[in-house]
Amino acid sequence: MKVAEQYKINKPHECKSVFRTTDLEHPGVKMVMEQGEVNLAGPVQVLAQGGFPEQYGPLYMTPAQTRAAFEANGWSTVAAFQTRNPMHRSHEYLVKVAIEVCDGVLIHSLLGNLKPGDIPAEVRTRAIAALIEKYFVKETVVQSGYPLDMRYAGPREALLHALFRQNYGCSHQIVGRDHAGVGNYYGPFDAHRIFDEIPKGVLETQSKRSRSRSTGPSGAINAAAWHQTAPVRMRPKTGCWYPAPS
Repeated sequence: MKVAEQYKINKPHECKSVFRTTDLEHPGVKMVMEQGEVNLAGPVQVLAQGGFPEQYGPLYMTPAQTRAAFEANGWSTVAAFQTRNPMHRSHEYLVKVAIEVCDGVLIHSLLGNLKPGDIPAEVRTRAIAALIEKYFVKETVVQSGYPLDMRYAGPREALLHALFRQNYGCSHQIVGRDHAGVGNYYGPFDAHRIFDEIPKGVLETQSKRSRSRSTGPSGAINAAAWHQTAPVRMRPKTGCWYPAPS
């Protein structure tokens, strides 16, 4: 980095703005409070990728690589599924519904630091790979990892995730129940509602119904109806998905 600016951090203000709390039991607040007292800013030159390519091999993909993969698959609309955990049945359902209205889905697993007790990336990505192999139609899903630490910032982190997924070439993002949440700091649908606060015109709106055509690896037809008004709200206890900000 070529340092162009330095300033003292107002940590309580940052925590209240980002995490909506200054409680030290919140892992994101704890991370901020343990930082140094000064931030540095300026142009950055990337010299290394933090060991992620060496540790995760082809699972680790840059934005240029994911965009190339989407183009090779002929995908123009791609929904991103953010996860720091192995996928359960509701996650599978959401991804398969997204496949019906997009060309494909990027299952984008976080590879950075987590709070104690979360599932390590090495275990999580192997579980997801088994799910994709056995329960998804071929070439409807790409699994990749990205080098971000979890902040557990709930709704604000959902917006951050949407912006990142734009860089990776995604047109949509699936937002789950208590997305990027921890403990009881956020309501189960706060990460949904924050997208309502984005100025009108930033999010594309549409309304349609879709019938399943390709969610079973054996070719079975499973009926799945959805309605989109912007933002979409899927089943109340499973999650929802939105077009990413443009």
